[in-house]
Amino acid sequence: RVRVEGNYAASGLRFYGSPAQFKQVFWNVIKNAIRAMPDGGVLTIDFTEPRKDEVEIRFADTGKGITDEDKEHLFEPFYSGFEGGRGLGLAVVRRIVDDYDGRIRIRSEVDKGTEVAITLPVRQRPAN
Repeated sequence: RVRVEGNYAASGLRFYGSPAQFKQVFWNVIKNAIRAMPDGGVLTIDFTEPRKDEVEIRFADTGKGITDEDKEHLFEPFYSGFEGGRGLGLAVVRRIVDDYDGRIRIRSEVDKGTEVAITLPVRQRPAN
């Protein structure tokens, strides 16, 4: 019921970091997007290079959006806008993004959807 679109499969951008950490980031953001679209919708995942020294990963869904009250608590551990949620997903995402000296921006409108944009500085391949 959820259609996934975007340039995620063909972007060709390279970023060096922990695969386990980025799996966690993707898992948490995508899981939230799917939960926000219980009747289905579109999830767009795009990778861009806003500047030569940055990579941006943008997740946009057509879900229920986030209320103003929930926006105030998005990154607080144990606060969830979903029934039965544990409230750890975005707290973990924020910690990982901060560890990479990145930024996270969330735009949302109730009944219109949410966009999560994660911007990370490009890191060089580690020396072997």
